[in-house]
Amino acid sequence: MKYPLQRCNLVRFVKEFDAPDAPMRRSTDCWDLEIMRQWGVAARHAYGTQTTLLGLIVGAHFKSVRTWGVINQAFKKHIDWLEFRFLLARCGELWGKKGSPALYSGSNMSGSGLLPVGETYLDRFPFWFRQVSAHPAFERACGVLDAGITNFRGAELLEQNLQELRRHVKGLWGDYHYKMLYDFLVATRFLPPRWVFKYPVSSEGGTAQGLCKMFATSGKGLGPKAYAEMLQELNYQVKKESKTWWSSDHLGIVGAALCWQHRKNSVSTSKGHCNRFEQTSAPQWDRELAELHKHGFQISGYHKDIPQASASSARGPSLHHSPM
Repeated sequence: MKYPLQRCNLVRFVKEFDAPDAPMRRSTDCWDLEIMRQWGVAARHAYGTQTTLLGLIVGAHFKSVRTWGVINQAFKKHIDWLEFRFLLARCGELWGKKGSPALYSGSNMSGSGLLPVGETYLDRFPFWFRQVSAHPAFERACGVLDAGITNFRGAELLEQNLQELRRHVKGLWGDYHYKMLYDFLVATRFLPPRWVFKYPVSSEGGTAQGLCKMFATSGKGLGPKAYAEMLQELNYQVKKESKTWWSSDHLGIVGAALCWQHRKNSVSTSKGHCNRFEQTSAPQWDRELAELHKHGFQISGYHKDIPQASASSARGPSLHHSPM
């Protein structure tokens, strides 16, 4: 590699990675990931692959527990696009006069922002998400997931179709949001950890900053492709050195551990917490979940069970059910 991995940094990282009950390996500390995992697992069983994959795509786009807590009600066996539009408007009423900015997370990364369509965001988001659900690459991705990913070839086919969606729908996912979609796919076991062969890395995220420290580089001029290659090299070395490598570990876990480590060494923006790791482990999600509760919203699969659909209707051409 152009930037050699520093041995002392690797040893230090593996020691913390292997520590008993290492917080840097607990994905459940990422509440947004845990919420989407529980929804995704329940939705896949109740509604089928199409609804579930579209929900994960939309969740990764907005990167907001608060927004998902409202709009998830429209994601059923038959997507209710009229209800989806109404719920988007409700987000705007509750959290922002301009509507569209209120839908995104406060820590929204660059690259996500769908092109304007119609008069307002109430036209734009339903239009583009329906475009996603009708695209052949989406159908093929659903086919790959329905067949089950049992080798690297299956994982590669999924990646190819998701990348085609990114090219077709500009602004669907920035690099960080695409990384989040991968987080969701692995957490729900749509993509089994053992077949993860590459992982997106955002140049703006904590993983990239952690990689710069591990490889002793400033990061100047590096892009997502270079960071992804660095993560692959680090993952290979960690797997070789680790004494506690689990079957659930993969590229994304090593990347997340780097991000958590970076946050532990970063100063908190809140006076009540000693570092960014402590600050972001729970308080942000506490606030967003409290806001949802205040306005009477619940997340299916997380706060409440999802009613089971019949086996014959769990999958099918259900994403274009209600007119706009």
